Amino acid sequence: MPIDVKHYSGNRPILDISDPDLVKSILVTDFHVFSQRSDNRDAVQYVQSMLMLFHNQPNWRTVRSMYAPMYST
Repeated sequence: MPIDVKHYSGNRPILDISDPDLVKSILVTDFHVFSQRSDNRDAVQYVQSMLMLFHNQPNWRTVRSMYAPMYST
C-alpha cells in the first residue's frame, strides 16, 4: 500500500497517500472517519510573513535588511 510517513507535525506523523483509489476512498467513501484534518494555516502564514514578496513598504524594508547580508560579498 503506497502510504509513507515522510514528515511530522510535532510528534504526530503526517501521511502522504499516492494511490488515487485510496485518496478517493478517504475523501468520498470514508469521509466520516477522516474528517478531522489538521489546520496548517498558522504555519503557512508564518512562512509567508518571512518572505519579501508578501510585504508592503514599511515591513518590506525590515525583511529586506534581514536578507541583505546573504547577497553581499
